Amino acid sequence: MPPSLTGRRWMIALGALVGAAVLDRRVLRPWYERWGAGDAERTLPLPGDELLPDAQHIVTRAIAINAPAADI
Repeated sequence: MPPSLTGRRWMIALGALVGAAVLDRRVLRPWYERWGAGDAERTLPLPGDELLPDAQHIVTRAIAINAPAADI
């Protein structure tokens, strides 16, 4: 196997790794950090927010349950 082919494989692997990191940061992370939460839910204060008032990373997820509160 020629040495350049080994170097080429490393460059392909590095490119794939960088591409996956960019995809995660730009597309996937914003999507799964607000999973199920609407615009109004993301701006509401939640219990525990006062513990870290200057938090730099905020994640809000929500789920809708179609049942009366008494049944849950």
